[in-house]
Amino acid sequence: MSISSLPDAHLRVFTRPPVPAPEAIRTVYLIGICGTAMATLAALLNKAGCDTRIAHSGTEGIELVQQHRPHVVVLDIGMPEMDGYEVLQRIKGDDVSRNIPVIMISAHSELESVARGLVQLRVQRRL
Repeated sequence: MSISSLPDAHLRVFTRPPVPAPEAIRTVYLIGICGTAMATLAALLNKAGCDTRIAHSGTEGIELVQQHRPHVVVLDIGMPEMDGYEVLQRIKGDDVSRNIPVIMISAHSELESVARGLVQLRVQRRL
């Protein structure tokens, strides 16, 4: 049986949940991203119509997220004072910010780095 011959109800099982339309994403917080990457990302998001706010440290980022509840957080893994994993854990551990989507980025290309972030997200979902 081909996929095209299956009823719609069967096809929905294999699809992902709908992604919010770009116009629904208005406020994006950038946490811990440095230099040119921060400026480039902020400029692109602003051009797309997003209200972009910048936090240079994990502590500042957590405070902003808890006070203002953005639509999306873009979080750098490698920060000196508090790494992105700890920031992620605090954001997802708080009832106010738990459901805010977080996109983690890194200059590290190590699989271990990526796996650590995914494991932390999985643990938070079970709690």
